[in-house]
Amino acid sequence: MKESDVAAQKRGEFIIQDYSEEFIFALSQLYMKATTVQAVKLLASMAAAGLHRRHLMVWKVFAPKFIFEGVGFVVGSIVLLIACAYVVRVHTSLNKWVKNLSNNEIG
Repeated sequence: MKESDVAAQKRGEFIIQDYSEEFIFALSQLYMKATTVQAVKLLASMAAAGLHRRHLMVWKVFAPKFIFEGVGFVVGSIVLLIACAYVVRVHTSLNKWVKNLSNNEIG
């Protein structure tokens, strides 16, 4: 086993602090993928409502589904944005704490 692997095992979950930029990039990719999935669902619902606009049950089936998906998209996007901002804030604070702790050990 390499010496760096042993050091990484001793650090445990704090190893993520060494890859801060990669963590933020992965988090932003996750946010974009989740938003894209919600947007595709909204687009499909919008297409179904548009396609069936002359259908007898449009106001009973397709329009409520479209409204539900629209509200879900807005609420889901806001919740995802707040959650990502919270995770980035915690990660940044933890990173500062670890740097401060390592500076105190050295000095």
